[in-house]
Amino acid sequence: MLQSSLVDIEGSASSVEGNKVDAAGVVRHLAHELRQPLSTIESSAFYLQVLLQNHPNASITSHLSRIQAGVQHLDWILADFVHYLCSIEPKPQLVDLCEILGGILAEPPFANASEIVFTASDSPILVLLDPAHAQHLVRTAIHVFRQLAAGDQPLRIQLASEGESVLFEVSVSVSRWEGDGGNLFKPFSPHVPSGLGLAFASVQTICEKHRGCARLLAEQKGLRLQVRLPGSR
Repeated sequence: MLQSSLVDIEGSASSVEGNKVDAAGVVRHLAHELRQPLSTIESSAFYLQVLLQNHPNASITSHLSRIQAGVQHLDWILADFVHYLCSIEPKPQLVDLCEILGGILAEPPFANASEIVFTASDSPILVLLDPAHAQHLVRTAIHVFRQLAAGDQPLRIQLASEGESVLFEVSVSVSRWEGDGGNLFKPFSPHVPSGLGLAFASVQTICEKHRGCARLLAEQKGLRLQVRLPGSR
Protein backbone atom coordinates (compact mmCIF):
# COMPACT_ATOMS: atom_id res chain seq x y z
CA MET A 1 0.00 0.00 0.00
CA LEU A 2 2.78 2.45 0.90
CA GLN A 3 4.67 1.84 -2.32
CA SER A 4 1.57 2.63 -4.37
CA SER A 5 1.02 5.80 -2.33
CA LEU A 6 4.59 6.89 -3.09
CA VAL A 7 3.98 6.36 -6.79
CA ASP A 8 0.78 8.44 -6.57
CA ILE A 9 2.66 11.24 -4.80
CA GLU A 10 5.51 11.32 -7.32
CA GLY A 11 3.02 11.24 -10.18
CA SER A 12 1.10 14.19 -8.81
CA ALA A 13 4.15 16.36 -8.16
CA SER A 14 4.51 17.65 -11.72
CA SER A 15 0.93 18.99 -11.81
CA VAL A 16 0.96 20.98 -8.56
CA GLU A 17 1.42 24.69 -9.33
CA GLY A 18 0.66 28.16 -8.02
CA ASN A 19 1.30 27.64 -4.29
CA LYS A 20 3.64 29.83 -2.26
CA VAL A 21 5.36 26.68 -1.05
CA ASP A 22 7.07 24.58 -3.72
CA ALA A 23 4.52 21.78 -3.32
CA ALA A 24 6.05 19.65 -6.07
CA GLY A 25 9.45 19.87 -4.42
CA VAL A 26 7.99 18.99 -1.03
CA VAL A 27 6.23 15.95 -2.49
CA ARG A 28 9.38 14.69 -4.22
CA HIS A 29 11.43 15.20 -1.06
CA LEU A 30 8.84 13.42 1.08
CA ALA A 31 8.74 10.41 -1.26
CA HIS A 32 12.55 10.23 -1.32
CA GLU A 33 12.94 10.52 2.46
CA LEU A 34 10.35 7.84 3.15
CA ARG A 35 11.96 5.15 0.97
CA GLN A 36 14.61 4.07 3.49
CA PRO A 37 12.36 3.86 6.61
CA LEU A 38 9.74 2.12 4.48
CA SER A 39 12.28 -0.49 3.39
CA THR A 40 13.37 -1.02 7.00
CA ILE A 41 9.81 -1.46 8.22
CA GLU A 42 8.95 -3.94 5.48
CA SER A 43 12.14 -5.97 6.05
CA SER A 44 11.54 -6.11 9.81
CA ALA A 45 7.93 -7.17 9.36
CA PHE A 46 8.95 -9.95 6.95
CA TYR A 47 11.66 -11.21 9.33
CA LEU A 48 9.26 -11.30 12.25
CA GLN A 49 6.67 -13.15 10.20
CA VAL A 50 9.26 -15.84 9.41
CA LEU A 51 10.14 -16.17 13.10
CA LEU A 52 6.49 -16.43 14.08
CA GLN A 53 5.96 -19.35 11.72
CA ASN A 54 8.68 -21.44 13.37
CA HIS A 55 8.84 -20.07 16.91
CA PRO A 56 5.54 -18.57 18.14
CA ASN A 57 6.27 -15.89 20.73
CA ALA A 58 3.99 -13.32 22.35
CA SER A 59 6.70 -10.65 22.42
CA ILE A 60 7.45 -11.05 18.72
CA THR A 61 3.74 -10.94 17.94
CA SER A 62 3.44 -7.67 19.86
CA HIS A 63 6.34 -6.08 17.97
CA LEU A 64 4.95 -7.24 14.65
CA SER A 65 1.60 -5.66 15.48
CA ARG A 66 3.34 -2.37 16.26
CA ILE A 67 5.27 -2.46 13.00
CA GLN A 68 2.13 -3.23 11.01
CA ALA A 69 0.30 -0.38 12.76
CA GLY A 70 3.18 1.96 11.89
CA VAL A 71 3.08 0.95 8.24
CA GLN A 72 -0.67 1.50 8.15
CA HIS A 73 -0.34 4.92 9.78
CA LEU A 74 2.30 6.00 7.26
CA ASP A 75 0.02 4.85 4.46
CA TRP A 76 -2.85 6.97 5.81
CA ILE A 77 -0.59 10.04 6.02
CA LEU A 78 0.65 9.60 2.45
CA ALA A 79 -2.86 9.07 1.10
CA ASP A 80 -4.09 12.16 2.97
CA PHE A 81 -1.25 14.21 1.48
CA VAL A 82 -2.11 13.12 -2.06
CA HIS A 83 -5.78 14.04 -1.61
CA TYR A 84 -4.92 17.31 0.14
CA LEU A 85 -2.88 18.41 -2.88
CA CYS A 86 -5.75 17.26 -5.11
CA SER A 87 -3.55 17.78 -8.15
CA ILE A 88 -5.75 15.65 -10.41
CA GLU A 89 -9.16 17.16 -11.11
CA PRO A 90 -11.93 14.91 -9.72
CA LYS A 91 -14.52 13.29 -11.98
CA PRO A 92 -17.79 13.34 -10.00
CA GLN A 93 -20.49 10.79 -10.65
CA LEU A 94 -23.44 9.45 -8.71
CA VAL A 95 -22.23 7.09 -6.00
CA ASP A 96 -24.17 5.38 -3.21
CA LEU A 97 -22.68 6.42 0.13
CA CYS A 98 -24.61 3.67 1.91
CA GLU A 99 -22.94 1.07 -0.27
CA ILE A 100 -19.50 2.65 0.19
CA LEU A 101 -19.89 2.83 3.97
CA GLY A 102 -21.18 -0.72 4.18
CA GLY A 103 -18.26 -2.01 2.13
CA ILE A 104 -15.66 -0.16 4.20
CA LEU A 105 -17.15 -1.26 7.52
CA ALA A 106 -16.96 -4.87 6.31
CA GLU A 107 -13.18 -4.62 5.74
CA PRO A 108 -10.34 -4.95 8.27
CA PRO A 109 -9.71 -3.18 10.59
CA PHE A 110 -13.35 -2.04 10.83
CA ALA A 111 -15.08 -5.43 10.40
CA ASN A 112 -16.84 -6.69 13.54
CA ALA A 113 -15.95 -3.51 15.43
CA SER A 114 -18.65 -3.37 18.09
CA GLU A 115 -17.84 0.24 18.96
CA ILE A 116 -18.98 1.50 15.52
CA VAL A 117 -22.68 2.43 15.32
CA PHE A 118 -23.93 3.21 11.80
CA THR A 119 -27.41 4.55 11.00
CA ALA A 120 -28.84 5.70 7.64
CA SER A 121 -32.14 7.49 6.99
CA ASP A 122 -32.75 5.46 3.83
CA SER A 123 -30.93 3.53 1.10
CA PRO A 124 -29.54 4.20 -1.43
CA ILE A 125 -28.21 7.68 -0.64
CA LEU A 126 -26.70 9.09 -3.83
CA VAL A 127 -24.14 11.90 -3.98
CA LEU A 128 -22.09 13.50 -6.74
CA LEU A 129 -18.55 12.44 -5.89
CA ASP A 130 -15.47 11.09 -7.56
CA PRO A 131 -15.59 7.40 -6.46
CA ALA A 132 -11.95 7.33 -5.32
CA HIS A 133 -12.41 10.54 -3.35
CA ALA A 134 -15.58 9.17 -1.76
CA GLN A 135 -13.71 6.09 -0.58
CA HIS A 136 -10.90 8.19 0.88
CA LEU A 137 -13.23 10.64 2.61
CA VAL A 138 -15.19 7.90 4.39
CA ARG A 139 -12.15 5.79 5.32
CA THR A 140 -10.25 8.80 6.65
CA ALA A 141 -13.14 10.03 8.80
CA ILE A 142 -13.65 6.60 10.38
CA HIS A 143 -9.93 5.94 10.85
CA VAL A 144 -9.23 9.30 12.51
CA PHE A 145 -12.22 9.18 14.84
CA ARG A 146 -11.32 5.65 15.96
CA GLN A 147 -7.88 7.00 16.91
CA LEU A 148 -9.45 9.84 18.88
CA ALA A 149 -12.05 7.70 20.68
CA ALA A 150 -11.97 7.65 24.47
CA GLY A 151 -11.61 4.06 25.65
CA ASP A 152 -14.43 1.85 24.41
CA GLN A 153 -16.78 4.75 23.66
CA PRO A 154 -18.86 4.17 20.51
CA LEU A 155 -18.04 5.85 17.23
CA ARG A 156 -21.34 7.02 15.71
CA ILE A 157 -21.82 7.38 11.95
CA GLN A 158 -24.95 8.96 10.52
CA LEU A 159 -25.99 9.26 6.90
CA ALA A 160 -29.10 11.19 5.84
CA SER A 161 -30.68 12.91 2.84
CA GLU A 162 -31.63 16.51 3.60
CA GLY A 163 -33.40 18.15 0.66
CA GLU A 164 -30.90 18.62 -2.14
CA SER A 165 -27.91 17.68 0.00
CA VAL A 166 -26.59 14.67 1.91
CA LEU A 167 -25.28 14.79 5.47
CA PHE A 168 -22.44 12.45 6.49
CA GLU A 169 -21.67 12.79 10.19
CA VAL A 170 -19.15 11.09 12.48
CA SER A 171 -18.97 11.76 16.23
CA VAL A 172 -17.15 10.33 19.22
CA SER A 173 -16.21 11.05 22.84
CA VAL A 174 -12.62 12.30 22.79
CA SER A 175 -9.84 11.69 25.30
CA ARG A 176 -6.78 12.80 23.29
CA TRP A 177 -7.60 16.29 22.09
CA GLU A 178 -8.55 19.70 23.44
CA GLY A 179 -9.19 22.89 21.48
CA ASP A 180 -11.44 24.30 18.80
CA GLY A 181 -12.50 22.34 15.75
CA GLY A 182 -11.16 24.88 13.25
CA ASN A 183 -7.57 24.31 14.37
CA LEU A 184 -7.77 20.68 13.27
CA PHE A 185 -8.10 21.71 9.61
CA LYS A 186 -4.53 23.09 9.63
CA PRO A 187 -2.59 20.39 7.77
CA PHE A 188 0.94 21.24 8.86
CA SER A 189 0.38 22.15 12.51
CA PRO A 190 1.42 19.63 15.19
CA HIS A 191 -1.44 17.39 16.27
CA VAL A 192 -1.91 14.27 18.36
CA PRO A 193 -2.10 11.70 16.88
CA SER A 194 0.32 12.66 14.11
CA GLY A 195 -1.18 13.35 10.71
CA LEU A 196 -4.50 14.46 12.18
CA GLY A 197 -4.54 17.93 10.60
CA LEU A 198 -3.55 16.57 7.20
CA ALA A 199 -6.34 13.98 7.40
CA PHE A 200 -9.03 16.58 8.14
CA ALA A 201 -7.58 18.97 5.55
CA SER A 202 -7.78 16.25 2.89
CA VAL A 203 -11.46 15.71 3.78
CA GLN A 204 -12.10 19.45 3.54
CA THR A 205 -10.34 19.66 0.15
CA ILE A 206 -12.43 16.80 -1.26
CA CYS A 207 -15.63 18.49 -0.06
CA GLU A 208 -14.69 21.85 -1.59
CA LYS A 209 -13.78 20.22 -4.92
CA HIS A 210 -17.27 18.66 -5.02
CA ARG A 211 -19.26 21.80 -4.05
CA GLY A 212 -19.69 20.58 -0.49
CA CYS A 213 -18.42 21.63 2.91
CA ALA A 214 -16.96 20.11 6.06
CA ARG A 215 -16.86 21.42 9.61
CA LEU A 216 -15.73 20.16 12.99
CA LEU A 217 -17.84 20.86 16.06
CA ALA A 218 -16.25 20.76 19.49
CA GLU A 219 -18.73 19.43 22.02
CA GLN A 220 -18.49 18.64 25.73
CA LYS A 221 -15.90 15.85 25.83
CA GLY A 222 -16.58 15.10 22.20
CA LEU A 223 -15.93 15.97 18.58
CA ARG A 224 -18.29 15.85 15.59
CA LEU A 225 -17.45 15.98 11.88
CA GLN A 226 -20.23 17.15 9.58
CA VAL A 227 -19.85 16.75 5.83
CA ARG A 228 -22.49 18.10 3.43
CA LEU A 229 -22.42 17.10 -0.22
CA PRO A 230 -24.70 17.69 -3.21
CA GLY A 231 -27.28 14.92 -3.60
CA SER A 232 -28.78 13.43 -6.72
CA ARG A 233 -31.79 15.79 -6.86
